[in-house]
Amino acid sequence: MDGVSPEDYYKAEVDMGIIDPYQSTSPVPIGTEFAQNKFQTTEEENAIIKAGTSLFDNKLWVTSFAIIFTISQIVLLLRPNIGLYFNIGVLLFLFLSAYHSYNQRKLAISLAILPTSTLVTHFLTQPTKFGGMLEFYSIVLLLAVACGAIFHGHEPVLGKPFKWHYSYLLPLMALIGAGLGALGYFVMKSQYQFSGDPRKTLIVSAVVFAIAEELLFRGLIQKLSTKLLNPVISISLVTLIYVLISMSRYSFLPAFYAGIVCVALCLVYAKSQNILLTMTLNAASKISYLLVFALMGIH
Repeated sequence: MDGVSPEDYYKAEVDMGIIDPYQSTSPVPIGTEFAQNKFQTTEEENAIIKAGTSLFDNKLWVTSFAIIFTISQIVLLLRPNIGLYFNIGVLLFLFLSAYHSYNQRKLAISLAILPTSTLVTHFLTQPTKFGGMLEFYSIVLLLAVACGAIFHGHEPVLGKPFKWHYSYLLPLMALIGAGLGALGYFVMKSQYQFSGDPRKTLIVSAVVFAIAEELLFRGLIQKLSTKLLNPVISISLVTLIYVLISMSRYSFLPAFYAGIVCVALCLVYAKSQNILLTMTLNAASKISYLLVFALMGIH
């Protein structure tokens, strides 16, 4: 079989979308005459499979994206008008990647949601910081739902089925989220950006923001990148992206706090593979952050 095992061949077909693992209970039975014939591949096919499953290529591609995206976000923060052109460069890089590689296509398209949302938000200017965030996360939510339906339409919406005898995990996530929100107050009490915005609107929006973030960062980026890379690199990639979009030109504290929250969310998802838990944790952290500021008399 020229160095390619049946398992590698089957995995490559799943990654390329040729085989739907959710529609069959097992791959072609190995050891049968049919299986032996099926896995007699040509040198050209072997090269395609090895190229598609090469961890080095995936690492190099992800590293290149991380560098380009980091530069674009820094320029966007310091010089927004120039940063938009860098965002366009990120989009071109991702679209070329999606065109070139089967394995990287879904992840590249998912990553493209962020620069796309940034560009659209720029042209739909809002007078307040909160208005701009609402537009940005609304676009992220719509695109994440669309990509999730296309890429994972045959899978459960929330990921791995939730076993309700583990329902104690939901209040536990809410409690941890509340603790993270309180930590956010102490870390960023001089960085509050929503004075004057209606509190009820902020709380409802916080839930929407949490859903959008989880569908994109855990449901798409972390899930897809884990298929190409090891979990540690995947979590590092997601955290880097989240920290970069949370940066402030006035203080490093928002990015620092965002990194703490993102690592916690990534670890929960890596362990549970269930997005309902991370949505609960994320929403609780945002709501408790707002409520602590309200209780401390900051409106």
